[in-house]
Amino acid sequence: MDESEQINFIIDDYDDLFSDFDSRNYNRKSLSDDFLNECKKASLDKNYEGLELQILLPKKIRQEEKEEIIKNRLKSHFLKHNKMILNEKNKLIKEGWILLILGIIDLAFSTLAHYYFAENNELILSLFYVIFDPLGILLLWEGIQKLISGPKKIINELNFYKKMSNARIVFEELENDNINSKLI
Repeated sequence: MDESEQINFIIDDYDDLFSDFDSRNYNRKSLSDDFLNECKKASLDKNYEGLELQILLPKKIRQEEKEEIIKNRLKSHFLKHNKMILNEKNKLIKEGWILLILGIIDLAFSTLAHYYFAENNELILSLFYVIFDPLGILLLWEGIQKLISGPKKIINELNFYKKMSNARIVFEELENDNINSKLI
């Protein structure tokens, strides 16, 4: 495996991957924020395809049964969050289009009212203009903002979870068991 497509971590214990505050079994336990943050940093310059998450630990504590459970837990976490963030992105885009279309309809309706009722100086029409003109502009603006800025805010999260969802996860023995826990 090309090292440029690897994310390597050295751990002392399997618990280093998980939250200290979660007492559940490995198959349901929350992942450590430190672990996830380090994964995010390490994955920034990696490709989607061929990524490998390599977790190194001392030979004396390795347990293949636990490793399979942990691999499945990591995979399920990454897949779940990838799906959640993708749904959030799609929701933002949908909301943006709805607001944009409502803004256009509102402004078109207001423009037509201005055109056809320009001679009438009634209080109701004046109130209509005061309410619907700014409302149309606001809806238009919010729709454009959601379409442009909304997805940009979550694109890095989405890229991270997409990469990690496709990553191959492997556990390896440390060549030197005396190495303290650190990130490579």
